[in-house]
Amino acid sequence: MFHRLVIFLEELYEREGSHIYGQFNWLLYAAEIAKHFAEATIFLPIKPREPEKTALSPPFLLELAQTNFHLVELPPYYSLANSMLRLPQVIRQFYQHRHTIRGAQAILIRVPSLAGLLLAEFARLLGTANLSFYVAGNIETQANPIVQGGSKGSLVGLLARLVNRFTALAARNSLVISVSPEMAAKFQEAPRFLPPPRKVLTFPVAMHTQTHLYRRPRLKKKPPLRLIRVCRLYPSKGLETLLVSVQLLLKQGVPVRLEIVGAGDPGYQQRLEGMLKDLNLGPYVTLSGPMPHQEIMSAYRRADIQVISSLAEGTPRVIWEGWANSLPLVATAVGGIPDMVAHEINGLLVPPGDPVALAEAVARLYWEPGLRQKLSANGLALAREYTLEKQAALVAQAIRNF
Repeated sequence: MFHRLVIFLEELYEREGSHIYGQFNWLLYAAEIAKHFAEATIFLPIKPREPEKTALSPPFLLELAQTNFHLVELPPYYSLANSMLRLPQVIRQFYQHRHTIRGAQAILIRVPSLAGLLLAEFARLLGTANLSFYVAGNIETQANPIVQGGSKGSLVGLLARLVNRFTALAARNSLVISVSPEMAAKFQEAPRFLPPPRKVLTFPVAMHTQTHLYRRPRLKKKPPLRLIRVCRLYPSKGLETLLVSVQLLLKQGVPVRLEIVGAGDPGYQQRLEGMLKDLNLGPYVTLSGPMPHQEIMSAYRRADIQVISSLAEGTPRVIWEGWANSLPLVATAVGGIPDMVAHEINGLLVPPGDPVALAEAVARLYWEPGLRQKLSANGLALAREYTLEKQAALVAQAIRNF
């Protein structure tokens, strides 16, 4: 029987008293997994909450007093290169909590992460044999918390490839939990000279809870058509393509409004604001900034269609959030999205970087309310099967049974 669990996450969060703030919801997922163990400790980078809230301040996530895990604060870092500079301090924290690590009956490490790989080897040295790796993405090919906007730079690309190789090595004889079949296959096809993982499983990342499920009233074609895009503001999210598609839709007489929810690179946001002005889209597009998770759920419910315009992706959890709120989906066929979305069954797929195709797909849903209703119903049915509670329980069971 497993009672003590250690979880490592690498996204940066902010703390003010017992309140935790962050742009990423992985901590909510980890907290739900922790509920299935008598004792749990979560290691993650933390920095003090900024005294003055700005438009880029991360939203509230959870209240520590309402959780059952112990939090170990790692020094804050923002990127792969920055994490290397912080490694001595991170290693010191691991050593100071060696008794917790040694006493854990299972350790769950979210990768890709250089510090997480060091924790895995340190745990092995201490005799902890039950290691599980939650593979959340491939930093060579997609935007993620470590390499924002992808790894096109030569040095960053080299570091990303090294981290991926070290991850394959660290996963030897362990449990690998992947967010997509694509990533799972990479571990099942490990090089011959590397001992393979003992078991590879695939679980989608669903951050919506049972209480978030929402069946909207029967869809009607009435203006305006409200589009929503929830993402970090980075070039890989293809927001320029989305803005051009909105302009095309307006020229075609489709009355659309777009709300973009999220924060990111301030320079990129300024570029988008300039583009809004150049395309005369100010009255039609709203940059709402970051929101607490509950407010994002409300934003989904006031929208009519979710649009994902990414040029590179993993397996976006926002797809599940939109489906949980009965939102029809239009998405680019990149990364793990085609593994999740069946064209004309639970969404419409379009090529990346093609504003004409994106506009045509949105217009099709405007003129075909029956198709919108079909996509809405099928998406909600899937969301019912993959709530955060159900997925966390499956992950906890997989760790226990390993």
